[in-house]
Amino acid sequence: MHSAVLLTAPAHKLAGIRIEDGGAESLAALGEIQHPVVARIVLGFRREDVADPLDGFGFLVPEVERMSILGTTFSSSIFANRAPVGHVTLTSFIGGCRNPELATREPDELFDLALQDLQRVLGVRGRPTYQHHVLFPWAIPQYNVGYGKFMAMMDETESRHPGLFFAGNFRNGISLGNSIVSGQEAAIRVANYFTANTNVRESLEVKA
Repeated sequence: MHSAVLLTAPAHKLAGIRIEDGGAESLAALGEIQHPVVARIVLGFRREDVADPLDGFGFLVPEVERMSILGTTFSSSIFANRAPVGHVTLTSFIGGCRNPELATREPDELFDLALQDLQRVLGVRGRPTYQHHVLFPWAIPQYNVGYGKFMAMMDETESRHPGLFFAGNFRNGISLGNSIVSGQEAAIRVANYFTANTNVRESLEVKA
């Protein structure tokens, strides 16, 4: 019976794996993929303290604007039950390739930095009614120039080890949509692998 292995751990974790199949093979090269540190800052406000209607997904901040935050999503506008009645929730991100040193500052300082930018962009007034901080030491993989070598390495590894598959934001893109597509494509490839090997086995049994 054939089996398959689908690797979906973050790339920097896969870098520590050795494939023991006809000779040890290292995935250490995946550790070279850049994952800048990012802090996620979640702030809640009374609806009347935010001038902007928040009728979209959120916004990204161009580097030329010289802000601390990389962007903000209107969490309570996108998803239900993300804020109490009469309140809104805003999720901002600080750090990344642009300002990695900012991401590791104390949470209280990051709350203030995010609040200053939200006051400027969304017309926020007063202090937040809720604050939450999460640090991601290894955040979004960066598809920098030359990233094709990692894609080629994964393709070649899969070819050398039938039944082994890669999927995740390091393979087909970083957005939620890309991740969904990556998962769907991985499922199809795994299913096709089983179908092909089943057909081969049945063919051999018939000939025998």
